[in-house]
Amino acid sequence: MRRIFLFIFFMSVFYTVHSRQIININRNWQFSLNQDISLQSRITVDVPHTWNYDAVAVRNEYYRGVANYIKDIRIPSDWRGKRVFIRFYGVNSEAHLIVNGHFAGEHKGGYTAFTFEITDYLRYGSSNSLWVRVNNSHQLDVMPINGDFNVYGGIYRDVELIVTEDIGISLLDHGSNGVYVSQSEVTSEYAKIDTEIHISSSASKLTNITISVEIVEPETNSVVASKDARIKVEGSEILNLSLSVDNPKLWNGYRDAYLYDLKVKIKSVDIVKDSLVVPVGLRNYTVTSDKGFFLNGNPYKLHGVLYHGDISGRGTAMTKADIEADFDMMLEMGVNAIRMANYPQDPYLFELCDRYGILVWCEIPLVGQDIRSYNGFIDSPVFKENCKLQLTEMVKQNHNHSSVVFWGIFSNLITRDDRLIPFVRELNRLAKTLDPTRLTSASSNQDGDINFITDVIGWSQYLGWKEGAVADMEKWLDQLTTQWFMLKSGIGEYGSGGSVTHVNDTLRRPYTRERLNPER
Repeated sequence: MRRIFLFIFFMSVFYTVHSRQIININRNWQFSLNQDISLQSRITVDVPHTWNYDAVAVRNEYYRGVANYIKDIRIPSDWRGKRVFIRFYGVNSEAHLIVNGHFAGEHKGGYTAFTFEITDYLRYGSSNSLWVRVNNSHQLDVMPINGDFNVYGGIYRDVELIVTEDIGISLLDHGSNGVYVSQSEVTSEYAKIDTEIHISSSASKLTNITISVEIVEPETNSVVASKDARIKVEGSEILNLSLSVDNPKLWNGYRDAYLYDLKVKIKSVDIVKDSLVVPVGLRNYTVTSDKGFFLNGNPYKLHGVLYHGDISGRGTAMTKADIEADFDMMLEMGVNAIRMANYPQDPYLFELCDRYGILVWCEIPLVGQDIRSYNGFIDSPVFKENCKLQLTEMVKQNHNHSSVVFWGIFSNLITRDDRLIPFVRELNRLAKTLDPTRLTSASSNQDGDINFITDVIGWSQYLGWKEGAVADMEKWLDQLTTQWFMLKSGIGEYGSGGSVTHVNDTLRRPYTRERLNPER
């Protein structure tokens, strides 16, 4: 696969998109565990980083609690008058940012990005202190509160400084890039593309700007559609522009994952204030209860994996090379779909799925587990607000990825609490409001009403392993086809855990929580 080469300048990576600078600040953070932030307690680390890197190997270093990341960074004098933001792509699970002693923001949720504006807290032409307090302890107000996966603590994805002019595309809408591209109608003859552009201004007066949107064929740089608008901005504005493309080249999954470039540019008095390029693959898809998934009107069988983003020795602090190695393995297996379980994965994985035509089911970490005595849901206002926040962030941040076809609402929740199902319905309505163009999904191992909320349901039946016998599968399938035939359903999970390093001559059903899981 094509590798990304990094150009290092003063220990930071940067590139400029017209008037926007994006500066990677992964290098040289001072890290300390627990409450202690004294100099003698710190070690130097680069992010991505997690303090639970040995958790995959089931060792004793699986500490869940508080840690600190501190970094001094020099801010140039010529940034005065510009706006400065900091974006974290993943901090698990709770983060508080202190800039030069000033509280700059907090975020609760370990699997989505977040951005803070730090313009007013900076000292220009001198050194500045960034302190991130991170907490991955067991909490009842942040998803997930249950699940059979590790909750790795740390700043485990990239960190960037973003420097913009006084007017530009907003960076403060739930960690997104501020531009939303929706495909309301797509055929081989015609495609309608709706854009929603969030604009933010710190200027002290009403400002006239011109916004242009173009759809470009990248290999020829030919413009196939364009639209301009002139507006006045003071504070924040949202602009909606629609474009159409005749005889579009369709995004056909792994067969031909064709991507256009949608280019957004903001000008004021003929000066480019900001710009952004969004790769867009034009496609339509449907699901029927009797014939399954269709991509661009053609039957398209989904062969997928359930993917967790971690690796032995580094936990979730994966490099792009780690992600590419996993992705290559999936392509070699013949995978054409990925369920990102049980949370949104690294943005680079989404980019690869767009580029190589791998369909994506992306879900929030509202997850239960049938071998536990408690569920992944608590009927408290703060927990439910966090569920809605993480769902909003997931949808807004990944809205433009053509590979995403399902928004997952929950995974294997146990329906003991009567208040659960009304809340799942509320989350499903929220997902539909945020993005009416995609289908909602869920993974279920329960009977009953919870299976009739989302657009599609993926069954997690571990008959013969976690419960029952293999022969029970026939009975369950008979019930599914006779009583629940109207459901648009498929397989969300199946099989048992298996390790190539575990050997047992006896063919038996393992106890699901024991460490011995022989492959046979």
